[in-house]
Amino acid sequence: MGWGDELMAAGEAARLYRETGKRVVIVDRQGLPRWSEVWEGNSAIARDHGPDTTIVLNAPGARPYIVAKSDERYTWKAYEPRPAELVLTPEERRFAAPYAGAILVEPHVLAKPHANKRWPFDRWQALVNDARLQGRRVVQCGPAGTIWLRNVV
Repeated sequence: MGWGDELMAAGEAARLYRETGKRVVIVDRQGLPRWSEVWEGNSAIARDHGPDTTIVLNAPGARPYIVAKSDERYTWKAYEPRPAELVLTPEERRFAAPYAGAILVEPHVLAKPHANKRWPFDRWQALVNDARLQGRRVVQCGPAGTIWLRNVV
């Protein structure tokens, strides 16, 4: 699971926190608390149930944008992600500072992603080329073995 799903869960938690004033525990299908490093420092999200918490169900197999799925097909429903807070540590802020204002891309080119994440490499490259023509810097992230796009940092 990627950070996108975790950030969407954080956005749902932020909405509920604003509405109720209660910190939010993000739970799985069994109602057990989940935790992601993406949520570190996020004041709206609690690690565990407490007397003044509420819950958001958001986990693998229980995503708010999926109605049903089978081995052959996903059935999607309309879903608009809410803005989420990403709290960086001072060390992370120092690391990220040189890339401020850049466009970040993370093509799914190594693994065999599901069809909803499979965008051809040449389209990623076209996106980079277009951004560069507009004077934007593009930063690409990826683990060892990543296939790198041209003209990215």
